Amino acid sequence: MRRTRGVRLRMLAATMAIVALGLTACGGGDAATTAGTAEVDPAGVQWATERTNAALQRPTTIPLTAPIGAPVPAGKRIAYIDCGAASCTSYIPVIRDAVSSFGWTLESVSTDGTPGSVKNAWASILRQNFDGIMYSATERSVIDNELREAASRGIPVAALNVIDPPTDGITFVAGDAAAAQSFGEAAAAYTIAESGGTARAVSFNIPGYPIIGPITKAFTESTAQHCPGCEVEVVDIPVASLGKDAADRITSYLRSHPDVEFVFLTAGALAPGLPAALRSVGITGKRLLTPSSDPVVMDMITKGELEATVSFDSFGYFYAMTDALARSFAGVPQLGPVEIQNWVIRKDTVVSTTERFPFVADMREQYARLWATT
Repeated sequence: MRRTRGVRLRMLAATMAIVALGLTACGGGDAATTAGTAEVDPAGVQWATERTNAALQRPTTIPLTAPIGAPVPAGKRIAYIDCGAASCTSYIPVIRDAVSSFGWTLESVSTDGTPGSVKNAWASILRQNFDGIMYSATERSVIDNELREAASRGIPVAALNVIDPPTDGITFVAGDAAAAQSFGEAAAAYTIAESGGTARAVSFNIPGYPIIGPITKAFTESTAQHCPGCEVEVVDIPVASLGKDAADRITSYLRSHPDVEFVFLTAGALAPGLPAALRSVGITGKRLLTPSSDPVVMDMITKGELEATVSFDSFGYFYAMTDALARSFAGVPQLGPVEIQNWVIRKDTVVSTTERFPFVADMREQYARLWATT
């Protein structure tokens, strides 16, 4: 046990609480608690309110300002390797929209997310000698040899939602650890502001996805720093539970912790099926948040099943990744890390429930001006 500014941290097995309540069938995961001192910090609430009010505003500008300044060749063949989750597959129309701006074509390669499946996908696209590659949510350790092979051939590679730096075969990273931290901080600010500095919250973490770690860490640390009157517990959900018993595990936890009001789902994949599972055992009044721009999540928000999404701009990320490939093909330097503004979306600001949408309404026009060579 250690104490920091009056905040108590302790580790416990979440399954113990579940066993005590006769709920072992659905329990699981380790949990860490950040317990508040029940003292409201006005400065912390002010910080949270100001940050949340800003995040509730729809972004109006793209993050890039430097033109490419050189001709970008058309006719390039781009491959996209998904991560095996439905959310990764839903990016395909977004990527096709982005790469078509330069007259490129896209071929997507599906995986089931396992290392063997991912490596087979990489072997296939390297055999076909694509001009550029995009991928999402795969650890470098799984594909290090493939990345180095791509680099040796001069094939630019853009990655999404990874914590690996853009070196040794990775040309550009969008949605890096810093971006992930911003989701956690924004979710913490929303929770603190909406609770008036007295939140009882839980964050459901997915250790199997490294990019989720910074989200969870930022959520708990920001809450501890700005809200001594808040209490946050972290519960791990195995990757294997996604699409299977994740909703049951979450429901079991919430059933045994009735005082928890704010529920932070660190990935949109945790949301489907959860509202129905909660209703089935009579649990109501939980305020569910998640960092996702998936149409399924947007539909759940409009139905009142989720309160809000601390969302990331999938169009913004993939247009930035396309920009990186274009700069590589044009032989001009990369821009480095790109900070893409988050948007906290609630029921009254959902744009579409059937497809992903750009956060910046005239994003395509702004990129067209940025990419113009004359």
